Amino acid sequence: MELNHPVIKSVMVPYEGTTLPAHYYQLNDTNEPKPVLILLTGFDGTKEEFYGLAMTALEHGMNCLAIEGPGQGEVVKKQHLYFRYDYEAIVTPAVDYLLANEEVDPEKIVLWGESFGGYLAPRAAAFEHRLAACIANSGIFCC
Repeated sequence: MELNHPVIKSVMVPYEGTTLPAHYYQLNDTNEPKPVLILLTGFDGTKEEFYGLAMTALEHGMNCLAIEGPGQGEVVKKQHLYFRYDYEAIVTPAVDYLLANEEVDPEKIVLWGESFGGYLAPRAAAFEHRLAACIANSGIFCC
């Protein structure tokens, strides 16, 4: 990943005495703070599945943080941390992590929840008031 795309960094977001794995996609031009997109996957998703969306975000001038939380990807496999209903407990540390970086515009942090993340993201946005917007793409349809 780092050899092919130097804009992608593997990072660890502090979380309740441990860390959560994430991929941070950063624009090369850091002359001014940029908007950032936080990506939450679903029930059986991983941060890697967001590569295409994250690269598109970069093309449109946004940094991107694709993160795995409890119940997802390597967090459940390696740390044995399971899903929780209050996903603001994951999103708030992610926002804290982003705001510690000078290249992030604190007024333009957007949360995207995909699949089951489309259910988790609105709950997190209801409690994390530093988000500018929330996109819930649950993929659920009727009939």
